[in-house]
Amino acid sequence: MEVFGIAITFLSFVIAYQAWQNGRFMKGEMKSTKSLLGGMKELLAKMDERSAKMDETSEQRHREIVELLKRGFGDLSRDVAGIKVAVSK
Repeated sequence: MEVFGIAITFLSFVIAYQAWQNGRFMKGEMKSTKSLLGGMKELLAKMDERSAKMDETSEQRHREIVELLKRGFGDLSRDVAGIKVAVSK
């Protein structure tokens, strides 16, 4: 009987040691995961800034093209209205 008690005690120490090692591993992985998520958050913020800048640039280019078309061809809105009337007849 004493042998079983010693064996159970030894196995308890082995399981406790493995649980302790697992806890240390999980803490380390949690830190690395938080670091990775922080980097992804920064990357998404940069992507959002670039997207906003692209929107502004495209809007500015659109206004420039419309201005060029108005100077080169005049106001096209009356011509477009005329086309819509001709198509509907």
